[in-house]
Amino acid sequence: MNRIVVFGSTINEVHIGCQALTDGLDSLIKEKWGKDVIIQHVSHKLLSSYFYENILVDKPNNKNKFSAFFKKGERSLLVSKSYSDWKKAYAKMYSNDIYLKLTIQHADYVVVNVEGTIHHQALLGHQMLAIGKMATELGKDVHWVNFSVEKENKEILCDALKGAISISAREKNSYSYLKSLGLNVKQSFDTALLANYNNATVKSRFNENENYCLFTGSNIKKYDLVEIAKIIETKGLIPVYLPMGLNDYSDLDKIKNNNIRYFKLGEIKFEDVVSLIKNFKFVISGRHHLNIFCILAEKQFIPLESNTWKIDGVCKMLDYNPNFETELSEKINDLLRNDQMLIKDFEVRKLHLKSLAKLNV
Repeated sequence: MNRIVVFGSTINEVHIGCQALTDGLDSLIKEKWGKDVIIQHVSHKLLSSYFYENILVDKPNNKNKFSAFFKKGERSLLVSKSYSDWKKAYAKMYSNDIYLKLTIQHADYVVVNVEGTIHHQALLGHQMLAIGKMATELGKDVHWVNFSVEKENKEILCDALKGAISISAREKNSYSYLKSLGLNVKQSFDTALLANYNNATVKSRFNENENYCLFTGSNIKKYDLVEIAKIIETKGLIPVYLPMGLNDYSDLDKIKNNNIRYFKLGEIKFEDVVSLIKNFKFVISGRHHLNIFCILAEKQFIPLESNTWKIDGVCKMLDYNPNFETELSEKINDLLRNDQMLIKDFEVRKLHLKSLAKLNV
């Protein structure tokens, strides 16, 4: 019986996209190593004191909005972005973090779920890379899955990923980026495509006979959700907002205050979301996983720009130009024309992407 340790797990997140991704990853692990496999999930929020205490430096840079700051007495500390400091922090963690070492040593295989962690040279991303390196040096077969990466220290990446059994990128931009570094990366896709969804039709409290349009916000705040709802209404459609996770809480308050229809946070389970989406005319989404759900539902969607390139990377895999610069009103007009489908051959593309998702391990 194999024991698989999944580092970077989002199994306990409220976000329905994280839940779907984890469910699909578990299914894939059982398909590869057997249904009786033991899967141990270690949260992506795990913080090794031996790592973070040794990667903080006395060189605060207030201009970097992605820096993580900590207070120790009168000192302001930030996470170092240098390769040399990362190596020192890694060495301290390797020598002193007994919990991590024992967790890895008792595993038959190590899976590192990257998901959205490694984007902006942040603490947890750098630690994730160190944990993967540690597992490799302890002689374990390491599989990096659902890899999305952008603007990372290239020396750290190459050091952390060398020796891995497999590296699987979940969209095209991250694949091209890792490939350019000379890494042996596979083009895969998000394991949320492999989750166990309910096939039965899900009825919501919105009348499916009316023209409803489902929409979300984005991780960048250039989009005014109230304005999006107004544009939807000018097309004779009824906007309905779907919060994906806790990060959407403030947006949900704005939606409520403007009397826009919405789903409550946590009202929709990930198992039901694909069937639910089929009831809507189309979807407007700045959330990566809602776009994934649309692919499964074979439902046309208009993507909004995000704070990383993963939405653009997914669109490239669909042979779909997201045209982020084009006015939303114009894009809706294109979609509403009977002869205009923004994404073609949906069923074929969905099957192809599912096959890619299975390449994660």
